[in-house]
Amino acid sequence: MDPATEETSDMAKSESLGLFLRIRPLLQSGVRVDRNPRFRRKSAFEPWFQKMCLRVKTSRSVTLSPPLALERGRTKTEVYDGFSQVFSPDSSQEEVYEKMMRPLVEDFLKGKSGMLAAFGPSGSGKTHTIFGCNRQPGMMPLALQQIFKETSDSTRSLFISIFEIRCEGGKEERVFDLSPNGVDLTMHRSTLKGLHEVVISDWRHGEFVISQALLRRATSPTNANSQSSRSQCVINLRIVDDKSNGEVNDQANDGVLIIVDLAGAEREKRTGNQGVRLLESNFINKTSMVFCLCLRSLLEHQKNPMKPLEKHFQDSLLTKYLRDYMEGKKRMALILTVKAGGEDYHNTSCLLKQATPYMEIKFNNEPSKRRLSPSFVLKGYKEKLEVIQ
Repeated sequence: MDPATEETSDMAKSESLGLFLRIRPLLQSGVRVDRNPRFRRKSAFEPWFQKMCLRVKTSRSVTLSPPLALERGRTKTEVYDGFSQVFSPDSSQEEVYEKMMRPLVEDFLKGKSGMLAAFGPSGSGKTHTIFGCNRQPGMMPLALQQIFKETSDSTRSLFISIFEIRCEGGKEERVFDLSPNGVDLTMHRSTLKGLHEVVISDWRHGEFVISQALLRRATSPTNANSQSSRSQCVINLRIVDDKSNGEVNDQANDGVLIIVDLAGAEREKRTGNQGVRLLESNFINKTSMVFCLCLRSLLEHQKNPMKPLEKHFQDSLLTKYLRDYMEGKKRMALILTVKAGGEDYHNTSCLLKQATPYMEIKFNNEPSKRRLSPSFVLKGYKEKLEVIQ
């Protein structure tokens, strides 16, 4: 069989990339706008509501309309269709989890690898979706609850590792282990060396470990976000049989679930960044650009197998680490987070035009290859659990 024909046949057996869209609620002076016309009161917030540029059309499509200031030009209303699921501004964390995250976790428990990446402009709700808060736990804590609920009677153990990639002072990218006593890491090809793993005893312990790690993550206020993430944050989950004592076996096909919270792309005019903050913005925007280039190249290669797959993943430590996903070998889901306000029209329009074609990408879910070698296991990190209880 011709190589191109064989690859096309493989694509026919593959599954499509999951592309989800979540719209952040509009806020005015810290007050959430009620979007149900039956209960919305006429008030000073009504003009703000009128400025919404993005609205849910169906469970899989949205309508993007330009603000009044742009309607006189050539810009017209556009419909974006084909999402795996569109989450309205009133959607709950539990709803998002059930539709998007639960299938990934179920496959993970069956030994399949997968990744969820949150992608969108600064301040659009990526970190909230992934981590949430005490009253509204995000995808990560809800996943931990599901994992321990379904493995409570098994002989398997859960391991967590968490790190960030950031660029200090506009210099080269660096990788930092965010686990207890974590240090700077080095990457050889697509493998991180020296990344610590923490053995998790229950879901509360897991939440505590992650909350402590996030305290070490690089953040800084900007005009667009009062607590803007200045790094790409990656969490790895893996389950092993207790008989292995947590040791890494290169022959094993244990699945790894990866959660990625990408720092939001930033526009200089919106953020007001200067000096070091501006250099950080350049790094964040470059990483986002490389991430998109990888996916676009993968899509073009799958549409035309005769066209070589470009190696854009080499241009960023994040995409280098995620090489298997950037090449369509592992299951991947993307959640795009956007703001619906008229002042966010350009950011929203750019993101939708850029990312909606990715829903055509296919993945094969090849057997897992280790990215955490050698791995240092931290046992007994359970102190001060009462903080989150």
